Amino acid sequence: MVFMGCHSAKFVNEKGAEKVRDAILKYEIKHPVINDDKMIVWRNFERKSWPGLVVLSPRSVPILILSGEGHRQVLDIFLSVAYDFYYDKLNHNKTIKWMPEEQKENEIKEKKINQTISESQEEQAAREQNFRYPGKILCIEK
Repeated sequence: MVFMGCHSAKFVNEKGAEKVRDAILKYEIKHPVINDDKMIVWRNFERKSWPGLVVLSPRSVPILILSGEGHRQVLDIFLSVAYDFYYDKLNHNKTIKWMPEEQKENEIKEKKINQTISESQEEQAAREQNFRYPGKILCIEK
């Protein structure tokens, strides 16, 4: 089974790939996320509200569509039955190669560390602590 998020932006400022990537890092999302910036997935699966959940069969046919929150019991039962039903039809080999965002972030950090840039101790501390979100602030007195 593959769990994948799909971000269908409601507002123009939410459509950019960098905004989606920052949100993935900020909220420590571990599963792959599609940036549906043209609302193609949203329209094709006839989504009307958020959050929405679509479970696809191994042949990519929707077999369950849920809207809103609070469907844990339904999902537990449905996924157990669907897994048993489709087990023989599933490809049990890894077919999707992907890199978690935190691994990409680590590679970016390594590149920055390898660069020879003269920084003050405060600037170096800010970079190492990854102060990138509005909820975090660092004051440097000069």
